[in-house]
Formats: sequence, C-alpha cells, structure tokens
Amino acid sequence: MTQTRAPDTIVVVADAADAVPDALLREFPSVTFTQCREHVGPYALTQAVIDATDHEWIMIQDADDWSAVDRLEVQLAFAQREGAELVGADLCAVDERAVLVQYRAHPAKGAATARSTGHYVTPHPAALMRRSLIERIGGFSTAWRVSADVELACRAACTTELHTLPGAYVYYGIRDDSLTHSLQTGLSSELFRRTGASIAEGVARRARAAAEGARGPRELAPTEVRPPVHIEHTAGPRLPPPASIGRVSSSS
Repeated sequence: MTQTRAPDTIVVVADAADAVPDALLREFPSVTFTQCREHVGPYALTQAVIDATDHEWIMIQDADDWSAVDRLEVQLAFAQREGAELVGADLCAVDERAVLVQYRAHPAKGAATARSTGHYVTPHPAALMRRSLIERIGGFSTAWRVSADVELACRAACTTELHTLPGAYVYYGIRDDSLTHSLQTGLSSELFRRTGASIAEGVARRARAAAEGARGPRELAPTEVRPPVHIEHTAGPRLPPPASIGRVSSSS
C-alpha cells in the first residue's frame, strides 16, 4: 500500500483459511480479498490470480515478508530499461527465532547456473515477472506445494536471463512454521527432497534436449500441474476483466 509506484491491483488469497477479520477489510478497502476453499499451496493460488487477470507484470509478495517502499518502482524501471522478464532482489533475512537479521546476496545474473544446476539463484519472494514469460513456459507446477518457484526459474532460465538487483528490497521472514522451515515441508523434509530430485531430472532432460537441438515448448512445460483452482471474491474491488496490458498486479 505504501509503494512509491503503487500496484494497479493488490490481491490477497487466503489458502483454505477462515474469514478475513472485518477490521482488516475496513483498513484496506482498495485491496481485493479472495479465498480458495481447498488447501492447494501458494503456487496454485498465484497461478489462479495470474489466470484471472491480464496484468503485464506480476509482483510476488509473500504474506510473512515486507518490501522496501521503492521495490516495485526500482524493479519495474530496471525491467523496462533492460528488457528483462524476471527481476528479483537480494533479501534481508529476519529470523524471529534467533532475533537475527542477515543480508543474503545472489548473483546479478543467474540463468546459466539455474539452467545447468537447478540451484536457487533468484529469490522468488522478491520476484517481478512478466506475463509473457509465464505464458511462454506454461506457468507454475501447480501440483507442487514446495519448490515450484525454483522449478519455474530453471525452466525460465532456458529462455531468458534471471536478474537479481543488489540491495535489501525484501525483508524475508523466517519462522519455524513457515512453508520453507517446517518439519513437513521445509528444507530437510522428504517432500523437499522429492521435489529437488524432480528439478534435477528436469535440468538433465532439458540439457539433453538442447544438445540434440530439440528444446521446445514440451521441455519448458511445468513438471506437474493440477486442475485449475477457483478463487472466490471475499471483499474489495472485484478482479477487473481482461482488458488492457500494462498494469501491475501484486499477489500475496
């Protein structure tokens, strides 16, 4: 709400959550609040918002993070100046468990690394993505609850550069029950290991296809998708029908 370049649309999606408190709705009447009845995870929800709009740019905003006030302005200016389709930023990790704040730097250009190793090189919580890129590679692996951001970046790296801007434009919250750190879905979980293996298989498959000169839409497609999910309008402005390109949507 305080961005120096305000998003045209701000969408909050509740993942099978209880009703949004009335006090929150009154405080942010210009925000579009939606919910999904079933628990599907962040990537299916983000894809549902993308599919329901025609905004040219999508800014990711995780619910437990916060952004510097000029994040969108800086990232959008860079993307338009450089012709970039995916722009991230370094993170300032805020660990509430240890009362620790740590700067996390990433490579300025990470496509070659992501394409060849499958490593996490562009932080998804700080991502600004162009719709044409998402459509070109088929969107997220919506059946995945974890690591679909990394998997998308590895596929995107086959068709565009992955940029990361220096500077802590996103303050990344760390807590025990978050998706990335809980015992069930975190970095040490069996689920995370399985998705990591799938990402590695995809990297190897695309490398073989490239060597054979056969890389195409099939190789860039998401690994595993689920049927589209339905997000219901709860409060605030309804999502505008597809009309004109050139707007920015922020999905939380």
